[in-house]
Amino acid sequence: VLNAPASVGACARASLDARASSGGGGIDLIFSWEFVNPRPDSSKDATLAATLSRWTTSLLELAADDLEVREDSYEFAVEVSNVFGSSSRAVAFVNKLPGNGAIFVIENPAEESVTVVGRTSLSIHAALLPMTCGDDYEVQVYPIWTQIDTGGHMVIPSDIEAAKERPELQGFRLMLPASLLVSNETYTFRIQAASPISGLEVVPDTIQVTILPGPIEARIIGGSYRLVSRGEPLVLDATESQDPDDMDGAFTFAWSCSYTNSIS
Repeated sequence: VLNAPASVGACARASLDARASSGGGGIDLIFSWEFVNPRPDSSKDATLAATLSRWTTSLLELAADDLEVREDSYEFAVEVSNVFGSSSRAVAFVNKLPGNGAIFVIENPAEESVTVVGRTSLSIHAALLPMTCGDDYEVQVYPIWTQIDTGGHMVIPSDIEAAKERPELQGFRLMLPASLLVSNETYTFRIQAASPISGLEVVPDTIQVTILPGPIEARIIGGSYRLVSRGEPLVLDATESQDPDDMDGAFTFAWSCSYTNSIS
């Protein structure tokens, strides 16, 4: 597992973190780092590649001047192995911003892709991390939420201008009621700057949310235990059974009976 920022500002450090890796069986893991795409004509890249080849800990900290603005992103890799001979490789791409910048980070949920079982209200919260040179540089960014159109069910606009007409999409928190979401659908939401800001590069963030059907709840009115006398009719009513994803849908019922014990 390798966690790394997608972008870093001109004066920001870059932390490549593989501490969440597992599989050592109680024994320390072995970490081998690689700078995958150094430029052949760059002495700074050669120095960085040599540094990474000697790095053996799970956390790699790069100073602001270790990285330069380049046409493509930096590609870093870590291979994690254990004493039993098993290994796994993870890769991260890091973009160096040319100047002052800021990056949106979705904090809750923290994962880039989440699965929700059953239709429920959705709350997503993000923060803005400034990446600036100097403490006196103030970052003022107005966030807005949009949905990336992947051909599925749309719940909020994909067009930023249309999103600007929706006050509930402006801010660091996106809240969607359960009634808007459809089961067996995957939604991709993005938070970004509402408008370009001169001299400041703002990096958006996205999250993918998959809604799975919730379990059907079978309910017998009166509870699961019933005592009736011999000769009395037994009526079992399951009309209060619920499907959280389709409250108006028709159910198909299948009844069964098994003998457990007798009461004398």
